[in-house]
Amino acid sequence: MKEEKVGFIFSKENAVMQIATTALITSWIILFVYVASFVASILPLLNGSVPWSQLVGQFSTILNIVYPLIMGVVYFSILQGIARLLHLGLDLFYVLEPDDEEDEEDVIS
Repeated sequence: MKEEKVGFIFSKENAVMQIATTALITSWIILFVYVASFVASILPLLNGSVPWSQLVGQFSTILNIVYPLIMGVVYFSILQGIARLLHLGLDLFYVLEPDDEEDEEDVIS
C-alpha cells in the first residue's frame, strides 16, 4: 500500500480525503450560520419595525447588515477551494504514482 511507503502524515490518501470532507462539511455549516445571522439582522426591516427611510442615508448600517453574508460567502469559498485543491492534489498523486497492483495487472494481461 502507498500509505506504508510514505512517512508523511498528509501524504496518506485517507487523511487527505478526511481533511477535504471536513473542509466541505465545515464550509456548509459556516455558510448556514452566516446566512442565518444575515436573516436575523434583516428581519426587523422586513417586519417594518425599522423604517427603510432611516437606512437610505446610512451606508455603515447597510454594510453592517450585509457584512455577515459577505463573510459567510468568503469563508465558504475558501474552504471549498481548499477541498478542491486537496482533491486535485490526490488526482495528481494518482496520475504520478500509479498503483503497483494496476501495473501488475497490465503485465499479466
